[in-house]
Amino acid sequence: MNYRHCFPFLVEDDDDFALLLRRAFVNAGVPAGNIRRYSDGETALAHLTSIDVIRPSALVVDVELPGMTGLSVLERVRSFERLTDLPAFVLSGRDDNHFIAAAHELGARGYWRKPLGNGTLQGIVGGILGSLNGGGDAMPAGNLLEKR
Repeated sequence: MNYRHCFPFLVEDDDDFALLLRRAFVNAGVPAGNIRRYSDGETALAHLTSIDVIRPSALVVDVELPGMTGLSVLERVRSFERLTDLPAFVLSGRDDNHFIAAAHELGARGYWRKPLGNGTLQGIVGGILGSLNGGGDAMPAGNLLEKR
């Protein structure tokens, strides 16, 4: 599949996990130059809400970030008219029902608990990309939002 017009925005403070996530997107066919990574919510929001930035294809966010939480980022994103329908996905070390319910209420399409093996992460990224291309609502195993 050709993903040259796919622009995932990754909000992840863990450098190692961000590298694995970036690699999974590249292995799935997304050009490395299209992937934007932010290590905190404030910087991500500044870029997401800038008129000069290409509209992202997807937002992949961690819950626990320095400063504002990933859920706060998602809540703020939903308050901007041009981003209300932005597909959002959560990859987090937290699987607390409170966080999962909040992500669901904010319209996240998927929520997976880290750490994940490379194969599992590749499957999740493939599912994310498939959902962006109208490949159905089926998400890879482990999606904690499926239980809702």
